[in-house]
Amino acid sequence: MPSPSRLYKLSLNDWERIAFYLVASENTFLGPPSELCALSLVSRHIHDAMSTKHNSRLYARIFRFKFDTAAPSRRLSDRWLTSRCLTSELIKRFATLRQVRLRREYKHEDLWTCYLMMSENDGKNESQLIKWAGLELYLEAFMATITQTPQTWYSDVVGHSLAMWLLWMTISRDNIRMENSELSKAIITMLHPFIIAGHRLASAYAPDCFFNLPICDQTTSIPPHCSGPPASATEIIHYSHKLKLVVPLAVSAAVLITTVRTEELQDWRTFPEPAPSMPLDRGAADTLGVAGPTVEDISSFHFQERISVPRQAVPAIDLSFDQFSPEGTIEIPPSGSEGSERYDEDWSRLVACHDPWMGPTPLRGKMFTPGSLVGSWEGRMLVPSFEEYLIYIINPRSSPFSVSLYHQPLYWTLQEHHCLHREDMLSTGTGDMEDDDFLNTWLPRGTTVKHTNDAIQLYDPVTCRTARYETFNPRSTAHYSKSACDKMETPWISDSLSETISGSEYGSDLDFENPDSTMVYIDDDDEYEDVVHYRSSGICDILITGKVSERRASAWGEYTIIGRVRPWDGLIVLLRTPRFSEHGQWIFRGYLHNRNLVGRWRETSTPVDAAGLEGAFLLSKQDDH
Repeated sequence: MPSPSRLYKLSLNDWERIAFYLVASENTFLGPPSELCALSLVSRHIHDAMSTKHNSRLYARIFRFKFDTAAPSRRLSDRWLTSRCLTSELIKRFATLRQVRLRREYKHEDLWTCYLMMSENDGKNESQLIKWAGLELYLEAFMATITQTPQTWYSDVVGHSLAMWLLWMTISRDNIRMENSELSKAIITMLHPFIIAGHRLASAYAPDCFFNLPICDQTTSIPPHCSGPPASATEIIHYSHKLKLVVPLAVSAAVLITTVRTEELQDWRTFPEPAPSMPLDRGAADTLGVAGPTVEDISSFHFQERISVPRQAVPAIDLSFDQFSPEGTIEIPPSGSEGSERYDEDWSRLVACHDPWMGPTPLRGKMFTPGSLVGSWEGRMLVPSFEEYLIYIINPRSSPFSVSLYHQPLYWTLQEHHCLHREDMLSTGTGDMEDDDFLNTWLPRGTTVKHTNDAIQLYDPVTCRTARYETFNPRSTAHYSKSACDKMETPWISDSLSETISGSEYGSDLDFENPDSTMVYIDDDDEYEDVVHYRSSGICDILITGKVSERRASAWGEYTIIGRVRPWDGLIVLLRTPRFSEHGQWIFRGYLHNRNLVGRWRETSTPVDAAGLEGAFLLSKQDDH
């Protein structure tokens, strides 16, 4: 051990290296950096050198060692990721992780921290939450407290929504199979009202009666609409800055979890006895000239078709010291194929869609990835019993628990068509309530669609003009026809409110000799504002067309699909029409969550200002072309 005089000769950088070596030694990845406690007790001098006040750069390095940083680097500007910000976030996270580990309280701020950590997860965050803090047991205990009084399902929308999204983000089919059967049934029961009575909760981030957002300041009243009450918003501290967020939609999380749990129940339930007259497969049905599902169709839906789940096993991490960079980073494989990128669109909606009257915000990112709907989709509709649902709607005293729920197969093949020039963009349809015609997917009534090899042509009866939308081709690097690509322009767009500020490799220290000086830092909210640059896709509008494949149509009916994507929040609205009739049209609206399209449906014969028959749906993408 060096003499005290030699200890005092060590520089701040020397102590930083010593401290980080202790924290990054073998078997110290999980949990808080408790190794620093013993070092800080050696002397007051060392204690000061190791304090967060005097050496925030050390704790920023520890943060990068223990948590993922790729997502915040993509989503936030430099001033959110300074050493002081990362130090503050490190302290906040381990305070939350201790609460989760001890399972003492269920505070909104802790649920928000866990949710955002999972949103930024590329492997490290999930390891800290699940392996060290025991997040799954925490959520299980939280759900147990809720399921004891299921009548209060609507009493805490924020807490319930965050808990349900965390359940989804950490879901594992293996864990469901090993779960206590009583708890599993209780969770499904608790989720039931979110699906039956989903019209009482927000199902979109802005009213669906508007296609063009933000809402004009002169608009003081909102026309009738179907998307429920406004989504709740709240303000939290994130990386030491105040951040206003909209609460993620509880209804969507309930549909995702219910579907996965139902699929697991289907795995061990006895296959329903088919009618003696039901053909075994499509070949036998064609021979007999019989339409409708076969034994093979029902068996496929019952045992084989499954939605995409976000989580794989927590990755193994090589903790040998020689794997670390000088900055304290270590690359580990992500917990899923897309890592944190799968949640980028969800994040954009949270930070940019809390006020439909507000214009573009600096942290706003992509809301919808062009081409993500192209391909084959399989899923299900969650349909309430018509008679029971009618009683529930008419009688305000009736309970959503009294309404039975049925699952019906749903199969679509979709294409995307993009308007590349604003002057060619189709107008917005006007409904009976002087709203944007949501029940016709915001399209003018009477619009006709003609398909060509590489585009669709739409006749707009309102403007008496024909619009051309280019068909997106995922198999081509250009994605559109040559003539369309030649006319495209993709300029850089900036939502910046100030000039870009360059940080160091740590993203923080303007004074490397004294990284914790009292000078003005770029993370000062009173001095600097955010800067976000992104490249425009060149797309002005997105239309969707689709159908049920020939094989599926023979079993479950032939339908055509047309729809539109709202650019403000990526809300997808699709109209399903029977192939040979205009009666029985249903509207589907929802958001993409990675490879799952989740939302609510309703029949279109009931006006938008009245409660109609509605339920939930979920479709999972089967391929990329």
